[in-house]
Amino acid sequence: MGQAVSCKSATQVTLELTTDVDCRDGPRTSITVGPFESLEKQLIAAHTQECDPQNGRIGSIVIVPEASNKQAFGVRIVTGVTKSAEQCVLDGYLGGCIVARRSLSFIPSRNLLLPILMEAECLDLPCEATETCRGGQCVSAVIKAPSNCPPKGCDVEPGGTGGTGGTGGTGGIPSQWPNCGDGIVNIDEGESCDGGMETPACNKDCSIAFCGDGVLNQARGEDCDAKGTSPLCTLGCTSSVCGDAIVNFAAGETCEEGLGNCKNCQLVLGPSEGGLCGDGLLDPGEQCDHRGQSAFCNGDCTQAQCGDGVTNTQQGEECDDGQISSRCTDDCKLTGWPLSAAPLLWLDATQLDAFERGRGVRRWSDRAEGNNHLTQTNAEAQPTLVLDGFGPGLPGVWFDGSQDILLAPGVVVDQGDISVLVVHHSEVPSPGFNGTRTLLGHGGQSGFSILAQFPGDSLGYVNHGPEGQETLFWEPGSTRTLFEPAISLLKDNEVRRGGLRSIGTGSTFLKSTLALGLGGSPLGDSYRGLVGEIMIVGPMLPGDLDVLLGYLVKKWSPSAPQALGMFPEYGATTEPLTTFTIFSSTNVFPGVGNIVIQGEDDAFRQVYEPTSSKIVVAGTHIQFNPTERPAGVAYSLTVPQGAFIDSNGNPLAEIVWKGRTAP
Repeated sequence: MGQAVSCKSATQVTLELTTDVDCRDGPRTSITVGPFESLEKQLIAAHTQECDPQNGRIGSIVIVPEASNKQAFGVRIVTGVTKSAEQCVLDGYLGGCIVARRSLSFIPSRNLLLPILMEAECLDLPCEATETCRGGQCVSAVIKAPSNCPPKGCDVEPGGTGGTGGTGGTGGIPSQWPNCGDGIVNIDEGESCDGGMETPACNKDCSIAFCGDGVLNQARGEDCDAKGTSPLCTLGCTSSVCGDAIVNFAAGETCEEGLGNCKNCQLVLGPSEGGLCGDGLLDPGEQCDHRGQSAFCNGDCTQAQCGDGVTNTQQGEECDDGQISSRCTDDCKLTGWPLSAAPLLWLDATQLDAFERGRGVRRWSDRAEGNNHLTQTNAEAQPTLVLDGFGPGLPGVWFDGSQDILLAPGVVVDQGDISVLVVHHSEVPSPGFNGTRTLLGHGGQSGFSILAQFPGDSLGYVNHGPEGQETLFWEPGSTRTLFEPAISLLKDNEVRRGGLRSIGTGSTFLKSTLALGLGGSPLGDSYRGLVGEIMIVGPMLPGDLDVLLGYLVKKWSPSAPQALGMFPEYGATTEPLTTFTIFSSTNVFPGVGNIVIQGEDDAFRQVYEPTSSKIVVAGTHIQFNPTERPAGVAYSLTVPQGAFIDSNGNPLAEIVWKGRTAP
């Protein structure tokens, strides 16, 4: 088999490689071509470290036949995320590796396009030698009828046995979770959300929806989603065209109408010498010039983007430190943190961009300046990001109490006075469990651990050091309902107001050479529950701790559930035995108040309690199965506020529906 980079033959296959892994991690890729049955024994033909952070493109290579124009061959692509691609082969594609395989035949006088996406979901999933990974599943690597491949490229089908044609974009990505679409968030199966259908908050594949997640979500009004900007897609997930009032630098635009001396989305070039920033012309050395600061161009004529170190108020920035800091979030908003409170570790589940997702959470980025990011390359041990874990709009990371764990470098906390604040909800690992599980810690006889104690859902602290081991626990607190957040503080033997309890210790946190585990320790002892936010903070000025507590209490106070929709739609004509379904923004339960179905002019009246056998409550779905209504009658359905509540007792607002029965 031969490879050509510049010389093209009439019979050839063009391999186009991309990845959804963060290019900032420095992935390294190798390409092997040869007979499919002996592909694992072939030498590597090419390798590269290229990875375009704008679109994840690794590169392309043209493959031509050595003999027959109908020759069959195989391709193996290996991407090393935490190691070299060559080392991945030696390690059986485990420990931070992605491997993809394809088997097909050349078609005489045709140039076949073979796009291969090196998927984060396929990390450490090697599959059998005749298989490849797609969407986190092992499928056949054989493309059986390449002659039927369309111009956009041929590929295996996710979850299938080999096929033809491409995947057709990200809008139809199938979920790897068997119950996705049933309206119940099955967190132990790995679902982050489940709206029963595509919703503005939840993708079809039961992953959390936001612009930039790489999944097209039309319910959000997205035209596209390129995980950032691309020549065809803006940062706002709209189709990019000149005249849309959005300057898309990736498409070669430098302006829009009214921003500088602009013609056809291109700034008029200034003189080769003597040009000034602010004159509205594109002078040498300038990236843009909109006659002052705009939402797309800084006042110094550089392209405006959060993280560039220039605060651009026209873009809505409140700050820009050039990196995530205790003062400034990753979306350039002020945190409200006291300047004296320097975080040593800061994990925040509300910052969705802080997560890199594979099968579950592969990486939770540290917002502190130490960049002690927590990672997990083993797909089976990745926890789950749950959209409304702590209430509507309040996500959490779910650890299953079995094998889920995220790991950080050992030296996270140095010696000194520290405070630890945790937003969490612990669940008993198994019925009747009496003991402790590690929420965060090193394990062993080095470093520290924060423990969850059962019964009581309380936290404790263990310090492992040369002076021995000291353990302190809270007294068991009041019983909490599912997913209610507890904001817990460990410091100074103080009792905090607002129901927050604390413990103290005379010891200090010590350095440890062991990895720091979240959701357990590296030695086991797995935690079951949700984690929303963790702060480990160094010495602070008096009163600053109260500021941080106020920040957390305000941020994590859950709001009431919202009705996202109803079937049938308002004003519909229904059959006399039609079933009604209400879709809630979060899981709800029966409350207090009578549901009334009443005909116009009192033609009929039906009253049901929320606990009636005619009403089924299943997660985010409320289903009414009322008795038959008369035909040809206008009627209404009224659900009073409080008839259904979330796990924190917050009521679902009143719902009034009107329609009529068919004649």
